[in-house]
Amino acid sequence: MRDGKSALARQGLVVGAAALLFLIGLGRVDLWAPDEPRYAQVAEEIRSFERGPRGLVLLSLNGEVYDQKPPLYYWLAALAGSASDRVTETAARLPSALSGVAVVALTAVFGARLLGSTSGALAAAMLATTGLFVHLTRRAQLDVLLTLCEGIALVAFWRIDRGIGSRRTNLWMMHAALGLGVLAKGPVGFVVPLLVMAVFLASERRLASLRGLFAWRHLALSVLPGIVWIALATLFAPDGFFQSAVVDNIYGRYLVGTSKVRPWHYLITVFPLGTLPWSVLWPVVAIVGSREVFAAGAPEEPRRAWRFLLVWAGTTLAFFTLSSGKRDLYLLTCYPAVALLAADATVRALRGREAIPQWIRIALAAAAALLAIGSIVVAAAPVLPNIDVPASFALSMLAVLVGAALAVRAARGGLAQTSLVVGTIFALELVVFLLFFPALEAEKSPRLVAESAASLTVPGTPIGLVESQPLVGALAYYSGRRIEQIGPAEELRRYFEEGGRVAVIREEAFERAEAGAFAEVRARFRSGRRALVVVTERAEVAAPEGTPQPSGVSDAGLGRAGG
Repeated sequence: MRDGKSALARQGLVVGAAALLFLIGLGRVDLWAPDEPRYAQVAEEIRSFERGPRGLVLLSLNGEVYDQKPPLYYWLAALAGSASDRVTETAARLPSALSGVAVVALTAVFGARLLGSTSGALAAAMLATTGLFVHLTRRAQLDVLLTLCEGIALVAFWRIDRGIGSRRTNLWMMHAALGLGVLAKGPVGFVVPLLVMAVFLASERRLASLRGLFAWRHLALSVLPGIVWIALATLFAPDGFFQSAVVDNIYGRYLVGTSKVRPWHYLITVFPLGTLPWSVLWPVVAIVGSREVFAAGAPEEPRRAWRFLLVWAGTTLAFFTLSSGKRDLYLLTCYPAVALLAADATVRALRGREAIPQWIRIALAAAAALLAIGSIVVAAAPVLPNIDVPASFALSMLAVLVGAALAVRAARGGLAQTSLVVGTIFALELVVFLLFFPALEAEKSPRLVAESAASLTVPGTPIGLVESQPLVGALAYYSGRRIEQIGPAEELRRYFEEGGRVAVIREEAFERAEAGAFAEVRARFRSGRRALVVVTERAEVAAPEGTPQPSGVSDAGLGRAGG
């Protein structure tokens, strides 16, 4: 009884810490272009109900049909924003953050059943502090919601396969999760979990049993919602919607590579980086697996559990490696499996040890020293363009590192010391999100660009955008205006001749088109190749009454006005 309460306490502590890390200060930082404000704007156009009921199924961006993603995330963000009459930064990110907390809880509970309460709690803590996972949970990002849907489906599958709980309930739960996965990010939410199930059963020479999991009545829950949505959207949409939303997005992205084309080995290279800091434990996983879990005569249940987790991670990696379009976040759905493997290997390796091995302590000390030096450098010296990192960031990082060193030194037992290391990483990441990320606003946020352009025209006037199509959502969200896409930089003159008032263009494109002959730079943002300028027609044109008239050029990328 006491062990059960202790296990629940550990799970509760980890989930509570994850909620703190994922949710605190969620709206403190602006939405970063291009994806976040685009998703927020799509959700805002749902919430505003500007297209009526059909806008719930036929999504729109900047008043035009949006055919790139299914609706589930946008529905949730719009619902979160309904209380404040706007999809704010917090509302836009809330579905991702809450999904992240739920994934951590799922990992803890499933891990306890699969590998034991200690491994489950440690895996959840490792997942909650995995760099890319934490970063994405604090962003408006579809993949965390997809990770939750696929995770629930695969946990339900495991329960069915091992005869845990009601088969009927688990089947409906599995198919409901698959259906939501499709509504979150398309067919990949169904196909990848299905492949994981098939490969696992094939590895145990039981592939024929897969058929019994996909009766027609269950497919109505996993497949039908996606079909109904795409059918309704196609019914309301103009010609060409189905080709763009389904054929181009599936065939084009996966087989042809119309977006995010990378070398075949790209994901193999970035996978260890995305799973830092815990990918450093992968050699431990390999050693423990070969010497203990898969050794001759080892118990079958741990062997089967590890096989399932390895298939989960390996199948996901293989599926997206074969895709022409690749992004590191596509692998997020297998992060729970990777965390469970790393945690169980760690628990097994440290069982009975009085302390973490000395070479690991030396490596941790070296990493801490590098972090301390790096924190001081970025806060004290202008090593990052246009970034003003507060001194409190370096001081907080140093305080966490010193406190952690003292605590780890005083702790007894390898697992206790490991738990303190996990807690230290949690604290460091919290400092980074609360003190370092806000300093990146000048380079990452589109707010100042959009507000500057909007200030040069009367309300309701569109803002022109040259070439940089991914910024449509960002400018629309923060300006509250419609964005008129101009096309190539050479079309800027025509835009002004036809009555356009203000436009946003990359500084490089502005110079390439020699637009200075007819357009005037009114503000500049960001630095280097990412520099953007807000321009108006150079000719003396009477400004509408009440329109602000800024003087000179605002070098907003430096965070101050300049002459």
